[in-house]
Amino acid sequence: MRIIDPDTGRSYVEKRRVRYNEPGQPRELTFSCYRGHPFLGRDRTRQWLCEALDKARRQFGFQLWAYVIMPEHAHVLVYPGRRPE
Repeated sequence: MRIIDPDTGRSYVEKRRVRYNEPGQPRELTFSCYRGHPFLGRDRTRQWLCEALDKARRQFGFQLWAYVIMPEHAHVLVYPGRRPE
């Protein structure tokens, strides 16, 4: 739904979707860059994000099922696991 801020006149999209948080089910996460800037448009930045995902996976024990990295956002599909001892 497109909304116009009455104070600034700027428009933005408000996302309205149903979210589910059921135990034992995979989670879809979306990361957006600040103000839609294409910060993930460079190989090194995408590599940094992949390294950060791998570090978080090892630290928190989740399974990384899939990911897609685009210049201004990323989608990640994870399956929760147990935190390693």
